[in-house]
Amino acid sequence: MMKARIFFMAVILMLTSCFSTRNWQSTDTEQSFNGSFEEFSGMGLLKEIKLNDQTIELDYSLKKIKGELTFQVESKRKGVILNKKVVRDINESFSYNTVGDDILYIKLIAELAEGEYNIDYHLK
Repeated sequence: MMKARIFFMAVILMLTSCFSTRNWQSTDTEQSFNGSFEEFSGMGLLKEIKLNDQTIELDYSLKKIKGELTFQVESKRKGVILNKKVVRDINESFSYNTVGDDILYIKLIAELAEGEYNIDYHLK
């Protein structure tokens, strides 16, 4: 019985230590999303976009104030297609063509990071 309690407490500790954030604020509209955060650690899924024989154009700006921050776009079919470490400020564009059905996952991966993001996308 004691081993079960210790195991349960260890699992809870692992799960809560893998993801934490303070003061996360975000806004999500049909084709844009932005937000800010303090002391964010873990992986945050910002958006899941379903595509079918389409091109997506992504305009993104990210600002890292402190900590470690990576911006990532992952395709369900092809894996990670954009992996960008944010050193300070980034203002860039990215385009991706799909053949058939695909899903893109737009993510932030952080370790004790403070920053903000603004992402717009258009489907063609």
